[in-house]
Amino acid sequence: MNTSIKKTFIPFIITIIMAVLMVVSMFLPYSTAVGDHRERLERAAEYSQDEIELGMTAEDLMDISMFDYAKTYLSYGEQIMGSTSYVYVALFAIVALFALMSLLFAILKKPIPGIVFGLLTLVFYYIHNWDYQDRGVISGLNYDWGIGHYILYVAIVLYLIAAVWMIIAKKNEKNQITE
Repeated sequence: MNTSIKKTFIPFIITIIMAVLMVVSMFLPYSTAVGDHRERLERAAEYSQDEIELGMTAEDLMDISMFDYAKTYLSYGEQIMGSTSYVYVALFAIVALFALMSLLFAILKKPIPGIVFGLLTLVFYYIHNWDYQDRGVISGLNYDWGIGHYILYVAIVLYLIAAVWMIIAKKNEKNQITE
């Protein structure tokens, strides 16, 4: 393998892996039931697999992904909170779109647009999280942050670091060619 290719290969692979993790984390538990609430859901899951009024089983409600929240808000949100539920679906869609765009630019080896979309993912994900915490959906008595929440933050930060690394490696490669 050419040494110039080697210098960009590692950050290229890291950006792809982290972008994939950003997308996958949206399907991992974003929130997890805690304390008495989790115990009640576990007991309910033992006795019944019936869906409750939100279209989910008690077992589904123990660990809920961002995708599940969006799907629930899309299906039942208007009944529960009116048209504002579409704002929460849109926030999820924006985070997902920006994460997918980060993946696309990682595949295309375009670190600058990748950094832009990585930062946009971070900003909108932070807004999304702030909203859920502000409304008491997560970090309340019933739910705390799940593994998907943390993985997405770590993946975004490592993605951004690897994209900057790729820019530096490409600049060094150009400098070596001109010498």
